[in-house]
Amino acid sequence: MFSVLHLDYAVDVSERVDVSGNEPIYDHRRRNTLGWAGIGRADHLLLCAAIPALIGSLLLMRTAGVGGALLVQQVVVSGLSFAAAVALPRLPRGKTLARAAWVVAAAVILVWTPLWWRAGDEPRRWLSWGGLRIYVAAMVLPPAIVLLARALHSTSARPVWPQGAIAAVGAALAAQPDASQATAFALACGIPLCTTPGRPSAKAVMFAALVTCAVWAWRQPDPLLPVPHVEGVLDLSRAAGPLALATAVASLALPPVALVLLSNAFGDAGLLAVAIYFGAVDALAWFQLTPMPLLGFGAGPILGYVAMVLLAPRWDESERPARAQGDST
Repeated sequence: MFSVLHLDYAVDVSERVDVSGNEPIYDHRRRNTLGWAGIGRADHLLLCAAIPALIGSLLLMRTAGVGGALLVQQVVVSGLSFAAAVALPRLPRGKTLARAAWVVAAAVILVWTPLWWRAGDEPRRWLSWGGLRIYVAAMVLPPAIVLLARALHSTSARPVWPQGAIAAVGAALAAQPDASQATAFALACGIPLCTTPGRPSAKAVMFAALVTCAVWAWRQPDPLLPVPHVEGVLDLSRAAGPLALATAVASLALPPVALVLLSNAFGDAGLLAVAIYFGAVDALAWFQLTPMPLLGFGAGPILGYVAMVLLAPRWDESERPARAQGDST
């Protein structure tokens, strides 16, 4: 566990750091002035928060009688994604924000791709390669929301492209239609949109556009029925007993709670926005209106969560909020 969380303090007796509520430790980078948050890296903590839900997904899939091929797919996608999240280098938040427009543009294209890829009257939300079926919105929205919220709250000159990207994604979700994702996206982007500086009339128009897209999506027919190991996993856990249901609910709550705590520690609007997104999706998935992220079967939610984790800040001086830096002096 310690090696997974990277609880290495790089001891240096030349500087002493006294952390309120903890034993004094020595750290030449003073990474632990954020209290409990100083024990490791934010990205690794977020990965650990998702592990209970992923383990639960395998147990519930077996309960539902899912075939071995789907179980193997879930294990392989989870294992490779988490290994990549641990191994890949991180860009500083400033460089990530500088490239945000390109990443979000790719996300917009991907969200629209199912509409171009498939024809027909049925909902178009997936891309398929061989035996792998990707729920596109669940894959691209978490990292896109982080970058959009950070761009809206950037202290530098505020560009116009985030508003255009938000409108394009909202329109694609309404056209698919995907009412649950459109609603979660509207909540996740609407709150940082309304709290960022700017003309109230412009923000009201943008938020009204998001609400309109969500309402349009809800008004369209959705003939797809819930699948027990995708949308109905809470029913499976309820059938297994009260303890199984409580464990499932707790595992679902871990990632959003961790995101809220980390967003407060870093003053990161992106992590708060994506916490709102996951909370909204979890609530809607409770009513079997959308796939349950992480706890249900599916590669898209796993890939989207890990892509979001890659954007999480690291425990070093360059990533701390101003108030934390002031405390260390």
